[in-house]
Amino acid sequence: MNAWWNSLLSRLRRLGRRAQLDQDLEDELAAHLALKQQALQASGRSIDEAAREARVALGNATAWSEETRETWLFPWLEGLWQDVRFGVRVLAKEKLFTFVVVLTLTLSIGANTAVFSITNGLLLRLLPVKQPEQLAKLVLTNIASTGRYWVNGRETKEVERAFVSYPLYQALSKQETAFSEIFGVAGAGAMAVDANGSPHRPNTARVTGSYFPVLGVQPQLGRLLTAADDVPGGPSGGWPVVISDALWSRAFNRSPAAVGAAIAVEQVPFVVVGIAPRSFVGTTPGTAIDLWITVSSMEALYPKFRWRTNPGIGFLRVQGRLKPGLSPEVATQQMTAMAPGLLASAKEVGLSAEAERQFLAMKMEVRPTPAGDSTPMKQYRPVLLILLAAVAAVLLIAATNLTNLLLARAAARRQEIATRLALGATAGRVRQQLLIESTLLALGGVAGGLVLARWLGVAISSQLDLDIDTRLDLTVLAFVIALLVLVVLIAGWVPAWTASRQHYQAMRSSTGSIGAGRLRAGMIVLQTALTFMLLGGSALMLKSVQRLVHQATGFDAQATVLLTPDLFNAGISRPAHDRAYGSILEQARQLPGVTAAAWTGMAPLGPQAQMITIDVPGHMHVPSKDRMVFLHSVTDGYFETLGIPLLAGREFPAASSGRRWMCVMSEDVARRYYSSPTAAIGQFIGLPNDKEPIEVVGVVAATKYTNVREASPPTVYFPSWMNGLQSPGMTLAVRHAGAREPLVAALQAIFRKEAGRMPYVKVTTVEGNVRESVKIERLLSSLLAGFAGFGLLISATGIAGLLAYAVQQRRREIGIRLALGSAPEAIRWRFQAQALLLATLGLLCGAGLSYTLRRVMDSYLYQVGATDPAIWSTVAVVLLATAFAAASIPAWRASRINPMEALRPE
Repeated sequence: MNAWWNSLLSRLRRLGRRAQLDQDLEDELAAHLALKQQALQASGRSIDEAAREARVALGNATAWSEETRETWLFPWLEGLWQDVRFGVRVLAKEKLFTFVVVLTLTLSIGANTAVFSITNGLLLRLLPVKQPEQLAKLVLTNIASTGRYWVNGRETKEVERAFVSYPLYQALSKQETAFSEIFGVAGAGAMAVDANGSPHRPNTARVTGSYFPVLGVQPQLGRLLTAADDVPGGPSGGWPVVISDALWSRAFNRSPAAVGAAIAVEQVPFVVVGIAPRSFVGTTPGTAIDLWITVSSMEALYPKFRWRTNPGIGFLRVQGRLKPGLSPEVATQQMTAMAPGLLASAKEVGLSAEAERQFLAMKMEVRPTPAGDSTPMKQYRPVLLILLAAVAAVLLIAATNLTNLLLARAAARRQEIATRLALGATAGRVRQQLLIESTLLALGGVAGGLVLARWLGVAISSQLDLDIDTRLDLTVLAFVIALLVLVVLIAGWVPAWTASRQHYQAMRSSTGSIGAGRLRAGMIVLQTALTFMLLGGSALMLKSVQRLVHQATGFDAQATVLLTPDLFNAGISRPAHDRAYGSILEQARQLPGVTAAAWTGMAPLGPQAQMITIDVPGHMHVPSKDRMVFLHSVTDGYFETLGIPLLAGREFPAASSGRRWMCVMSEDVARRYYSSPTAAIGQFIGLPNDKEPIEVVGVVAATKYTNVREASPPTVYFPSWMNGLQSPGMTLAVRHAGAREPLVAALQAIFRKEAGRMPYVKVTTVEGNVRESVKIERLLSSLLAGFAGFGLLISATGIAGLLAYAVQQRRREIGIRLALGSAPEAIRWRFQAQALLLATLGLLCGAGLSYTLRRVMDSYLYQVGATDPAIWSTVAVVLLATAFAAASIPAWRASRINPMEALRPE
């Protein structure tokens, strides 16, 4: 062992003295030769004879030098470095080939890295907390469906619930469970914040006092929230708040004075007690948190919200650390066994016998959350998996195309390789040379891909509204290295192995290998199959998005703008909202160009929605979930403003005290309970826990409110002046004639005048909300179309390259055919027919693969079948036409070969 170690150290030391060692060796050999020659001359030889016999006696000086160097250094490393330098020179000489290959790999590797970076940031990256592998969440299963849910236009049943009530959370925290410690998180939405004299709208999480202690997060300044901060009424020093590093930079310019500073959250005073570490942005991947407040502070933020004592209000996500050595499966069994007792201690008072039975029948399931838990993780997981499959197909297309290029390139270099083999080079050394060249090309693609991935990852994340870090980390680096190895193995090993196995005499002949030709043809079939899948998938998505965007919503929303002002944080108190809304509405209706205006509590196709169970006389036997409707609070003029047709009765009158309670219902509700819109007029409905009857005064056409995919939901409209239904957060809808920008500016001026300062105003349109509601499908279709176009381009170049190589290999045969009278058109058709045959085989393979994967796309398609024959037929025609066009130039060149020139070498 010591001898081996000493030898290694000796060789390493000699690496830095290579030039001096070479010179010393040359001087030593020269000295030996001179001494031998002198001895021979002394014995009577002539000078020439002495020199010749001295060289013969010494032997091969070069061999002596090489053997000596092998004892000094690392011969394999020297040979490797020589091959690298030679490969760089060869690739630098073939500039066009190198550029095309590196560009192709840059695009494919960049796309793969970008999508994986997003997947890693959202789904895979562990939370930067203490022992994240111990974290798990609690979900309620076996639940009774208490609402109406739509997926792709079809009503479906809720299968689980991730939110629990505060009384249930307290029961969990006080009893011995599968968790060693737990915490609760409520919400991750934007809230209005006044900090250091400037307004902000950071994402805010309301957390229990155990949040930071359980996670083991340490502050970079000040302190973090504790259990002492999460108490009724708040601690004696005021409501505490922890801010993120990003908000610290934006609002306080990273000043240490931020700790202890007073800020206002939704006009409620808070005190900054600490700054979270830069790496920590919450436990909700996809939504970066900038502000953490205690759950107890909701007492001040929402005084009427009975969250602390009402078991029927579920708003907390419960997470925690599993006990040491406890698996999620065993934890689930333990929590399911404990569920009846825990639920019984936190059940709602006054439940019916059936409702109580369903509540106590719920089960508790434990699921690992080392990467966090959020709605975006569930929402975007299928999208990212589809994109990963698509970019993997693109990379495979690029790698197979590169394989074909390198196979053709190796065949073109057969004279060079044959010469090296004839001079004694081993097959392994030839393979090494070709693999090194493939690796250099792949490294160039990786370098360019990393640059592209950074830009593309940020672009895709912003389109999906994801707050994630897409920078390079160890996981992404490992993925990139895996891509590099994959490309080298696919694109480099096959050509290197094929070339090195050919005997040098065979390689000097003018004909190519039959096996290599079949391999290249197989690569073209694979490329075509993958391209067919990508083109078909993108075409399906494009057609689906077009139908979604142009789907009838029930609104005639041309020239209509929607404005949602935050009047409360601009200075208008909640009791003063009714007066402010009325004043703003009257001023808005007086603006030039305004034809109609109204307030609405639920913007068309916006994010908010509220549901309620109605009591319908004669239909009380219907389960409560089937009597749930969308509750919609509007002012007079709403239906005219949004262009919703009135089918029977009348609209609401203007706001006035003392008017009887009334409602307008959608056509589907009227037909469900009263057979027709006309029959519903004058009927009465009721609300739970409210004895006042509500008269149906009108029926309007059905409309869509939350998603264009859904069937029009049953909706009941109430006047906003009824029973305090008018509340902060309403949206002003304005129908206008003329330009939108001056109108928006005029409305903002009205808001500023009414509030005393400029409030935050969200400005949208119904068309904009429609596009926003299908943003996932739009992005998916755009990316798939781009990937498919890239794949089609690569496939076309692959077919053209294959046939061009085939023409070159069969040049003598083509010359003989032409000399014997074959028509040039027949020659052209032979090659074009070959391209069509390969494309057809690829289509058949692609069709089989596409059919097996059809269910993956189903959930994102709307009114389009995954096996739509028109789309797949069109894609097949496009691919065949592309193959025919790609074969045209090589086929034309084949038909233009001069027989005399082709046969001259013979």
